[in-house]
Formats: sequence, C-alpha cells, structure tokens
Amino acid sequence: MYTKANAWTKADTNFLISNWREMSNVEIGKNLNKSSKAISIKGTSLKLGCKNGGEYKEGIAGEDYRMYIKMCSVAAKLKEFRNNFNLEGIHKFIINDLNEKGKNTKKVRSINGKVISTSENIVTLQLENYKESFTMASFFTGEISVKV
Repeated sequence: MYTKANAWTKADTNFLISNWREMSNVEIGKNLNKSSKAISIKGTSLKLGCKNGGEYKEGIAGEDYRMYIKMCSVAAKLKEFRNNFNLEGIHKFIINDLNEKGKNTKKVRSINGKVISTSENIVTLQLENYKESFTMASFFTGEISVKV
C-alpha cells in the first residue's frame, strides 16, 4: 500500500537523479529510506537509463528491460577490464573449457607466449612458432586464464 510516508518528494527525486550513476540502488535507498526496488522503478519511470553509462531505450519493457540493464552492466565491466588489461613479458596461458554456467570443466591446453598487441577486442600472443589471437572477452570470462 502506498502511503504519504513513502511518497516521493522533489528533494528525493533530485537526490535520485543526481546520484543515479554514482551510487547503487541500495545506497540510494538507504539515503532516502526506500527499497532498492522503489529506486529502480522510479529511475526507470524517469528514464534515467543504465547506471553504467548506457542510455534508456524507448519501448523496452519488463524482462527485456531487465536484460538490457544487465547487458549494460556487463558491457561496463568489460570496458573496465579492457582498460586495466596489462600483461607484459612471457606468460603461461591456460585455455579452459567452460560449461554454459561459466564454470571451468577442464583444461583444454596450455600455451606459453607473450602479449605482442592488444586492441579494444583482440589480444595477440606470440607463441614459439606462430602468433595466435584471442578475444578480450575470452580473458574476461575466464575461458583463457594466465598462470602466474
């Protein structure tokens, strides 16, 4: 039941808008004495968009919108991973076989190589007798891991 006690004031709305991209729904909710679900619903109704830099897409509703929000979050995490990706020198890389839940089921092969170039989406390794390229997402998901 909706009561005056949990009604949105102009100050609440301004706080939400100001902190939408910097704070989680839980953090905003604690500040406003509202649930994270209430924060999410209000943010959606105000068309504030993804918390991590995406934009609100008109006509996306319900489960599709929740999936869109998740995709925005993963895209932001992948972007952060790319920005922080830095391997120098020679490393042992392990190619893993991941199941549909992203769990490692077995080691497929192990290679020794040196990262010779990286782009936004591709990492190229110089192996003993050849070069091999992998997607940045393969490192992000754990399909390829680096043995230290």
